[in-house]
Amino acid sequence: MSNPIKKSHFVAGPAVYSTPAEAEPFVPGKLNAFPKYADAIGAGSEVWIFDAVSEKDHSAIVVSMSRGMRPAGQDDFRVQVLGLWPDQSTWHQDFFFPESIVTETEGEDVTGVWQDEPRGTSISWTITEAGKKVKLVLNMPGMATGTLEFTAPPGDSGLDIDPWMGPQYMNTRPLPRGSAECEVDMGGRRLAFGPDGPHKAHGAIDHGWCKLPWPRAMSYSLYIHAQAGPYAFQICHIRSPTDDGKVPYLAATLFHDGRLVCSPKRVAGTREEAEKAGAGDALVLGMTLEGDGLTGAYSDKNAGYRLEWYRDGQRWVFDTRHAALFWNIPTSPPGPNQQGNTCFVDTLVGGAEGEGFQGACLSAQCDWNN
Repeated sequence: MSNPIKKSHFVAGPAVYSTPAEAEPFVPGKLNAFPKYADAIGAGSEVWIFDAVSEKDHSAIVVSMSRGMRPAGQDDFRVQVLGLWPDQSTWHQDFFFPESIVTETEGEDVTGVWQDEPRGTSISWTITEAGKKVKLVLNMPGMATGTLEFTAPPGDSGLDIDPWMGPQYMNTRPLPRGSAECEVDMGGRRLAFGPDGPHKAHGAIDHGWCKLPWPRAMSYSLYIHAQAGPYAFQICHIRSPTDDGKVPYLAATLFHDGRLVCSPKRVAGTREEAEKAGAGDALVLGMTLEGDGLTGAYSDKNAGYRLEWYRDGQRWVFDTRHAALFWNIPTSPPGPNQQGNTCFVDTLVGGAEGEGFQGACLSAQCDWNN
């Protein structure tokens, strides 16, 4: 690998959070995987999320590597590792590291390492070949070890998509779609799936950065990463906090045979609103509330989503149904309207009119009491 041209080295301590910080700008057409808060993070937060799902047996893995989240006031940098097996058993562990180091080379190869050097433990990721290859390595002996790898297919990248999601939050995707291969031991159990065969899997990577701590920047969030036949799509939808009126924001991309066919920044309430002349791409995002189905444990009781994409008279519709519960994490005190963070592996069917491609997706929804 070439010598680094940029380096961001955080050592846990008050200075990382007390120093005022401004995010570096988004650069269209680039990976934008290097930290936007490179020298200090102040009151902000930044996260890299790696996820993959097996399309047939619905096993999955999510690794979230963050700076600035500071749960329970901790100065260390958190990595969350979550696994789901075909029998629907799950595993979740938060790891905390005193160092977080990210470097970038001239070829836009990026490496991130969250480490505890005295203990010899780390979780790291590397993006190479201009974003075509990604490898994540877990080195937590006795807890979580192994690799998660992604390979981007040919076609459009979506790297020009505007990441703006309101005045507080930005979200981009260094790898919006790709095949995935997992060989990870978590809690003494192996989770394995690959890019081919009966355990064919796909995945994606999100990079988000925020001027505020995560829960103060949004009252609601929904992430969906999906693959069905020739289609792949990614949705990040948030609503601003209550004091900002819960304004909806969206960053979404729909690919067909490697070509970006729709990239709405607008959430529409109805088909008529979505097809309004001159209004641009739109997404109608509906929840499935009728009938029996798997739901979360909190105030959100949907059993899936109906996703309608619109561009220039074209329409694509996908229906999801929750098939396996990945996690239920409360975000507010107990009560009849308790809120939470819930993730599922969903079955998926849809496409353009007359199509019914089947696939799978991850859908993660979070409500905050703010």
